[in-house]
Amino acid sequence: GEVARHVKANVTNGGRQWGMGMDMAWSGTRSGSSLQVTPSASPAQLQQFDALQRAGTLPTGCPGRTCFLTGVEAVLMNHLGLIVLVIIPGVLFLGCGTCYLIAPQKVNQKLQ
Repeated sequence: GEVARHVKANVTNGGRQWGMGMDMAWSGTRSGSSLQVTPSASPAQLQQFDALQRAGTLPTGCPGRTCFLTGVEAVLMNHLGLIVLVIIPGVLFLGCGTCYLIAPQKVNQKLQ
């Protein structure tokens, strides 16, 4: 497991930022201490993103359904194991099995 004995934390920059480090020599703050920073406003871009997310109107990244092929590729890649291990052998088995069942009947018909 991870050794967290030397992980330290503090509040820096006049109470506006978290400080974290991993050093035996750094004093940091005692274990179990509660640290608080002064709240600050989020950047405008993050506020806009949050508003769009809450409204359920985030852009999908596929204007005009241009991501169709990407979606097809994702489905194929996610199901590649199924395709390779089940579907392809199944099709081959059915194809070969059908030939095996039909061929003897045709040979027998020609011999008679």
